[in-house]
Amino acid sequence: QRFVALRPFIEELVKEIQDFGAGFHQPTWRDLLVVRMINWPIYIATNLWWMVKYYFRRLRGVELSEEEKEVLTKRAVGPVVWETAKPKGREDMIQMQLWKMDNFEEWSEMQEVKQLSSREQKAYERLKKKSLKNKGNKGE
Repeated sequence: QRFVALRPFIEELVKEIQDFGAGFHQPTWRDLLVVRMINWPIYIATNLWWMVKYYFRRLRGVELSEEEKEVLTKRAVGPVVWETAKPKGREDMIQMQLWKMDNFEEWSEMQEVKQLSSREQKAYERLKKKSLKNKGNKGE
């Protein structure tokens, strides 16, 4: 009974929110499957052309362009993380070269640690130092 009375208020609040976060937003006509299907050939052609250019540049040994770095980083972290990141965060991700697996794993681990409480972060750091110490002793 109470929830039935609250429903109109909740629906009104949801209509006012444009961006729900994490990549979710109010649907528009662009989100219709028919519209997306019409755009598929364009997406496929542009991505295919980008891949051809990318592979030719790699074969020639040319250094990565800024566009390539951005695209590779966006693919590595995912579209939701990329879209929600601020421009400074995007630049930092590109500077970390996250398209390289080792760098991405380190960055991913850092993101997980950031979500821990401060006590858990300290315990994690101690554990990490301890494991590094053990690795150093085994090498001798």
